[in-house]
Amino acid sequence: MENLIEFLEKVRDREYPNETAVRSQIVQPILERLGWPVDDACIVHHEYSLRHKKGSLRVDIALCVSPAKPRCIIELKGPNHVQGGNDQLFEYSFHVGAPLALLTNGRHWRLYHIFQPGTYDERLVCTRDLSEHSTSEVAEFLDRYISYRNTCSEKAS
Repeated sequence: MENLIEFLEKVRDREYPNETAVRSQIVQPILERLGWPVDDACIVHHEYSLRHKKGSLRVDIALCVSPAKPRCIIELKGPNHVQGGNDQLFEYSFHVGAPLALLTNGRHWRLYHIFQPGTYDERLVCTRDLSEHSTSEVAEFLDRYISYRNTCSEKAS
């Protein structure tokens, strides 16, 4: 956890130019610190494809507890985008069958329980922001809801 807190302090103090930087310089290292086998493309699946009546769609990251069984999907946004994205996030989650969905720009994190009834706000499990919360609060949130061990044991839901 200490390693994650130190990393989040660096993230808070740096600027990131785009969504690609958010993916490679924030989210990927965080997943690694949370115990995800980031080198196993069947478990941490980037650009996870799903077929849809609109054609082929791609989820930014699918976190799978076994190959091809996403437990949580992550939709990435650029560093200046914290609002919006819910429609896309929920559509992807329903089609993938993932019970948890995370929307992030690397600093702001919103986690949803997709299969709960209600509006987007009623399905919101938790939100954390590096500009409003301490790095330890953000680290605890990430560990609780998307660490590999909690996701595999289903303690994350």
